[in-house]
Amino acid sequence: TLSENKQLLLVINGTTGSGKDTLIHLLEKNGIAENVQTATNRPKRPREPATNYRLMRQKKDSESAQEYYHNLVQEYDLIEHDLHAGNVYGLPRKNLKMSSAENPILIQNEPHGAKTLLNTLSFEYNVVVFFLVPDSWKTILNRVKREGHQRDKLIERLNYSHEQLSLSQDTTHFYVHSTTHPEQYGNPQKLNGINFLYESMAATIVKLI
Repeated sequence: TLSENKQLLLVINGTTGSGKDTLIHLLEKNGIAENVQTATNRPKRPREPATNYRLMRQKKDSESAQEYYHNLVQEYDLIEHDLHAGNVYGLPRKNLKMSSAENPILIQNEPHGAKTLLNTLSFEYNVVVFFLVPDSWKTILNRVKREGHQRDKLIERLNYSHEQLSLSQDTTHFYVHSTTHPEQYGNPQKLNGINFLYESMAATIVKLI
């Protein structure tokens, strides 16, 4: 049950290639919700917008891997954090506090992070978790291939998506079909896949407000 006195905090999870970044961009661009920038220490990907993540500092020679991970959590005051594919991802408390109190808040993370947010922020926000799922594993593979990854990286990304989907059962309120075939839902406006996903999410968010 949502409280009328709490701001809506929307957590967006999903498999690799499910369209999370594009969806969040559209929701923010059209004033549906405000994206809270999360942080990572991985290098910026080619063609990735600079605003996708706050880029955390790289490891110092004097730090062990464990010390580096611990120091990042402390230095950036990460409310929740996760380590995968050798990279740290997390939500800086400062970034959350900088958000407006007027619109719903958007946060992209992983099921572990979503669980932490549910446990730590539900007293202050209405936390609602979405998980985006593409049509098939083949669709995920094709989308990852377009990013130009080598075979080992492709397998790693697929395994990671499978793990995230399994973990999502403990945290997800709404599973959302990120389809490349929106015609199966009637789709009278003949929207493409990502715009159909955006319209579906926008309509759901408006109902939650």
